[in-house]
Amino acid sequence: MTTVDIGRFYFGGDIRLAQRVSLMAGSSVDTMAQASVSGGISVIMSKPSLLKLTYQYNPLPEIQQEFGTGHLVSASVVFSF
Repeated sequence: MTTVDIGRFYFGGDIRLAQRVSLMAGSSVDTMAQASVSGGISVIMSKPSLLKLTYQYNPLPEIQQEFGTGHLVSASVVFSF
């Protein structure tokens, strides 16, 4: 079995487009100088809940050689209490 030790650094931010809508963007780079980008939108549905829709291009660049470029699409609901 082969193992890979990689450190990955993430950074990003969001900007509010309207009172309840924010646009998110981010990127990551690992210790092998491979990069990934992401974007998304978040919508405040009610005061304690939030809907997030995101897309990430090439989320695991270290496996690109074996499996090709990956795409990650996610949707999540966040409840604050």
